[in-house]
Amino acid sequence: MTNDESELLEAKAGNLPTRTATYDEVVAWFNANGKENLAEMFTVWKGSLDDARTPPLVAEWIQVSNVLWPELQAAIVGEKTPQEALDDAAEEAGYIMQDAGYY
Repeated sequence: MTNDESELLEAKAGNLPTRTATYDEVVAWFNANGKENLAEMFTVWKGSLDDARTPPLVAEWIQVSNVLWPELQAAIVGEKTPQEALDDAAEEAGYIMQDAGYY
């Protein structure tokens, strides 16, 4: 599933490849096939790989995520200040992590 050919096939379908070399290949393919917007998008994605991070590798991440994102959305739409949203999310996430025995 992760050989060069499979990665390129998946990338042509719009999925992010795991091999960094595939980005250059698919960008060239998109440009050669009149899909410059996709070429630009994949170029941007490749440029952000150094800053990409996986979610925290704890079993409780989904629970924390379910607390975090609604709070962030509340800040984005102006229902709360950013600080209020972060404080509320941190409090709820703290309860989850405490219940799980992390502290």
